Amino acid sequence: MRILVLGAAESVGRHMVAGALQPGHEVNAVVRDPDHARRSPENASAAVGNAAEPRNVARLSADQDVAVSATRPKLGSKQEHPSTAENLLKCLRLTGTRLILVGGAGKVKVPDGDALILDHHGL
Repeated sequence: MRILVLGAAESVGRHMVAGALQPGHEVNAVVRDPDHARRSPENASAAVGNAAEPRNVARLSADQDVAVSATRPKLGSKQEHPSTAENLLKCLRLTGTRLILVGGAGKVKVPDGDALILDHHGL
């Protein structure tokens, strides 16, 4: 399966890339910052793009089976999140690529500890 992961530089996105690579899927890890693209796993393709820009989404989602959006707006811009999700839905409808929209639970801590739920091996 060819999987596009938008927001691959963030905590949830990094875990999504790693999880998709383990069973051998082809993963295209998309980040906004070119410096983060260089830190992608070597067995994933890396690309720079922005989920809020229709041309980026159309270009990056071509020939992908599914897109996973693990994006978050830049700090102080949370009002952009709904419009980014709308953009993804519109663009991906045109390409026929399915969308998985991931919410952000990565910063939630495990009860009685300092570990994050996302990093807790028992969950």
